[in-house]
Amino acid sequence: MEDMRSAKESRGIILMYHRVTEGGRAQGAASVSSQHFAEQLVFLRRNFDLVPLEELLLRLQERKLARQYVVLTFDDGYNDNYAVAGPILARFDAPASVFVTTGYLDQRREYWWDELHRLVMEAPENPPEWRVDAGGKEFSFPGSRPRAEARESLHALLVTSTAEDRERALDQLAQLTGASRIIRPEYRPMTSEECRLFDRGGLIRLGAHTVNHLWLAAHPIQVQEAELRNAKAALESVLGRKVDSFAYPYGKRDAVGAETLRLVREAGYSLACANVRGQVFSDNDPLWLPRRAPHDIGGDEFERRIRVMFDDFSILRGPQGRIESTAAAVAGQPLKKNWRTGTLAGRLALKAGRSLRRRFGLKNRPR
Repeated sequence: MEDMRSAKESRGIILMYHRVTEGGRAQGAASVSSQHFAEQLVFLRRNFDLVPLEELLLRLQERKLARQYVVLTFDDGYNDNYAVAGPILARFDAPASVFVTTGYLDQRREYWWDELHRLVMEAPENPPEWRVDAGGKEFSFPGSRPRAEARESLHALLVTSTAEDRERALDQLAQLTGASRIIRPEYRPMTSEECRLFDRGGLIRLGAHTVNHLWLAAHPIQVQEAELRNAKAALESVLGRKVDSFAYPYGKRDAVGAETLRLVREAGYSLACANVRGQVFSDNDPLWLPRRAPHDIGGDEFERRIRVMFDDFSILRGPQGRIESTAAAVAGQPLKKNWRTGTLAGRLALKAGRSLRRRFGLKNRPR
């Protein structure tokens, strides 16, 4: 399904980075090499307005958006955001927001997914059986199978677990493989002091990314509330200022519960970024902002990817299948939650959207 927005309407995209690593090779799927990152900023600086996320809220409220603009964001809070990306951002005078998982600040441990990868993929030998108990969820996987399969299965188990159960499972894996739970310098999170220095200059602003990087939809409301409020309080204590921006861990529609947006608002956040396709228009919900990954590419390939993002007028979908307010132009009226429940407004809106797409020869996007 596509949104009948005008290509001339004021709009923008938010890019979602995780890591920028030294040299010509990125480390992991969520990484961009420093060389490609610099090439990307050259293109963005020449062709678009680079808008700070905090300014985006004001522009959304006042409907004063540039014709086409780009917002830069980073998730998790890796040290290379500060040490590698920071100087490159400063060179291009490019504002960015960095969302920090506060439970990893100043801790002698890696993010759980990095440690899981190391414990499984770099073990000297396969154990007869990969076996862990994560909060009563027993996991067993034959050691004769490829390690990548074991890692993926363990990740699927732990991604929705509690922070405590994840730590116990990692302890069990370390014991099983005879490995130590070390922290590699190239994978370490930022320290509190690095956060303060990063945020102090004004070009980079830090926001919260929960305490433990939980899949929020898998946890009770009380746990979600604690993750949202405690992350905000911890980061405000570190930075000495109010923190009102947030990024949902994982950020996909099924990772965010039906009540999570309300909890985010009640916790005191005014901006929140997801990980869903779409552009930012003046009627976006500031607590469900779409973002796209840039990938580890540069030059013409990156230019093509950005142009495709600006040509994508797909309807922005929210948690639990809700269609967000950018769908309004499909039928000339707001399309809010409960549109799937058979309401007259929902049926009319969908019928109008199909009619308009047929008239203009637009194809439905596969679900």
